[in-house]
Amino acid sequence: MVGKLKTSLTLGTALAVCAFLSGFTGVTSSPAVAQGPFTPHEGLTITRAYTSQYGPDAEEFNVVRSVGPDGVLIDYSDTRGIVAQRLVRSADRSAAGTYLIGFDPSLPRVVPNTTSLGVSSALLNELRTRGSAPVSLMYDRKLSTIPGVLTVVNDNSRMPVMVENQIVNMPVLIARGSFQQGNRNGTGYFYFLSDVNNPVTVEYRIKFNWEKALRTTRTVRVSAGRSEQAAMEQTLRTIRKLDVYGIHFDFDKATIRPQARGLISDIATTMKNNPTWTIAIRGHTDSLGAPDYNLDLSARRAEAVKQAIIRNHGIAAGRITTSGAGMNEPKAPNDTLQGRAQNRRVELSRTDR
Repeated sequence: MVGKLKTSLTLGTALAVCAFLSGFTGVTSSPAVAQGPFTPHEGLTITRAYTSQYGPDAEEFNVVRSVGPDGVLIDYSDTRGIVAQRLVRSADRSAAGTYLIGFDPSLPRVVPNTTSLGVSSALLNELRTRGSAPVSLMYDRKLSTIPGVLTVVNDNSRMPVMVENQIVNMPVLIARGSFQQGNRNGTGYFYFLSDVNNPVTVEYRIKFNWEKALRTTRTVRVSAGRSEQAAMEQTLRTIRKLDVYGIHFDFDKATIRPQARGLISDIATTMKNNPTWTIAIRGHTDSLGAPDYNLDLSARRAEAVKQAIIRNHGIAAGRITTSGAGMNEPKAPNDTLQGRAQNRRVELSRTDR
């Protein structure tokens, strides 16, 4: 497990996180109740890091557009340029036995009898009561399916997930999967949120015999999708420094992704509310890539944030300085997807005295 994020929280930020956590705060060995940070609602954003045979760490963003009687509508995008949408039907969230892993724009908006981002309530219940359950994985744009069995390894474990900007140890059920279809086979481990109403996959690691590399996906952050401006302002007012995790960039570039517009606006509003403040923006990367390259990339990303604040919100350029730390100031170990995701961040600090 990665180390805990060493971030001091103001009272306002802590209360916001506790309200978002709801029933997960203080969970012991009993199954989590239906309330919590993964409960579907409009704006909920689940950020996941993934690796595959196509390359190292990329990030994906799953934003709940709506929740209704028909199901949960998810807008998907990732740093490799894939954009897609999927409606997971309510009946399938309840009882489907096929788990569709991955998103692709060529796939139908609705794929009947499948789930996404996790498994069904019925499947988690069967794992809890019987210790194993049949499941099929749908794994490519052709809707190819491979059947298998999940077997419980541990039904009372925990994994760290960033909820807003705080690391929280979430209750998970760990299962080993074994899959076979003709001469194709695969094995893997799955870590499901221990919430029968929202059995989201916190992590999976799957090796298929026809692919060169392990498929790994890790949920690294969940956000309510609401403005963080009030908590941001309070933290900068009291502690004067804040790590921001919602500003994402295109893969290996300094191009800010559209999902960051809200946070950019929050920074600008904070500066408008406090006209005597000046801030420094410092970019940070993980350890993948050459140190000199990462140092340059982190500096360019910090500058891109500054230019977005100036260009789109009218903040004077002289109030903002930028720099890059590259991989030199990690918050967590770089040997896991979760740790590297914690290290990819933008740091704000006040420079006025």
